Amino acid sequence: MEGNSAKKQKRLTVSELRNFKGLTNLSDEDAESAISTLEKFSLLMFEMYKKDKALKEKLKKKENALEEITEEEKEE
Repeated sequence: MEGNSAKKQKRLTVSELRNFKGLTNLSDEDAESAISTLEKFSLLMFEMYKKDKALKEKLKKKENALEEITEEEKEE
């Protein structure tokens, strides 16, 4: 989901979750809980990724500005 292309993500279903090895016998309640936890974890990781990316871009801009100042000082 980069840029302006906001794409609605499909939520994992209990049936889809039960297709994974070791999860075939989950109760509906446990499966819903697991899906909710996975959803929260995914959103948390995505938010951390976005913040990290923004910080790296900000740092890169500052590094570029510092390089420009250093180059100007060398020319003097």
